[in-house]
Amino acid sequence: MAGEIHRQAAPYVGGADVHQPDRHRIDSAHRVWWAGRRARSDLARARVCGGRQERPARAAAVAPAAAVGLAHLSRTPDGIARAQPAVFEWTRIVGAQLFRRMVTLVFTLLTLYFVYLNRDELRADVPRVSRRLFGPTVEPLLARVVEAVRATVDGIVLVAVAEGVIMCGVYAVAGAPHPILLGVVTGIFAMIPFAAPLVFGAVALLLASQGAIGAGIAVAATGSVLLFVADHFVRPVIIGGGAKLPFLWVLLGILGGIESFGLVGIFVGPALMAALVSIWRNWVREIPATEPPRHA
Repeated sequence: MAGEIHRQAAPYVGGADVHQPDRHRIDSAHRVWWAGRRARSDLARARVCGGRQERPARAAAVAPAAAVGLAHLSRTPDGIARAQPAVFEWTRIVGAQLFRRMVTLVFTLLTLYFVYLNRDELRADVPRVSRRLFGPTVEPLLARVVEAVRATVDGIVLVAVAEGVIMCGVYAVAGAPHPILLGVVTGIFAMIPFAAPLVFGAVALLLASQGAIGAGIAVAATGSVLLFVADHFVRPVIIGGGAKLPFLWVLLGILGGIESFGLVGIFVGPALMAALVSIWRNWVREIPATEPPRHA
């Protein structure tokens, strides 16, 4: 016990913790505090059993380590005080981001509630107002946008479910704990662009830390290949089939929507691309076919 306490406290002798990052200072302060606490406890035991003939060696061994722990315990408040500004700043940033996201989520759910509450009126009024603003040709355009949004939702959900099922089997073969639960989490994260690697990457690291390095590499490689194929080939094909868009335009719509609008761009991008392609096709059909001029 004495050797362990001395080993816990020895790295923090002198001013070594001054040059450490803030999070390391916190860890150092916590470990020194724990070493000092254990040292005080063992010192108390040593005083109790010091007068007893059966434990004099333990009392003599504990006393030096206890002195080291108590000496470094006095340095703990200084290390915590230096780390407090960084901790407070990080807490403030994370708290502000969480508050902003929660406000956005509440506002979105509230808006969605009223949209569903008045869906019949909106379904009748939106085409009518659109015809007044843009003319009768807007109705096919609105229909194309609705088809694009539905196809996008179908593509995202179906591909995410397929990814979750496949990765569930991969986790089971690799020997990961709770493969069904991990497959469900992977499927949920697969609905968010570039979020699925957080799950199978964590599983791969977990397997590697347990000594199954080959299984971890296999999980990471399989997940990466599956994600690449699903996001760049399968999902655009499903969305393009429902929205009647070429593969390239669907891919550009998804990537451009994410870049411009964030997660909402997954739906907005293909819808806007479908509207633009529909306008382009209608405009091309209205151009009269003329013969090129003949040269004399």
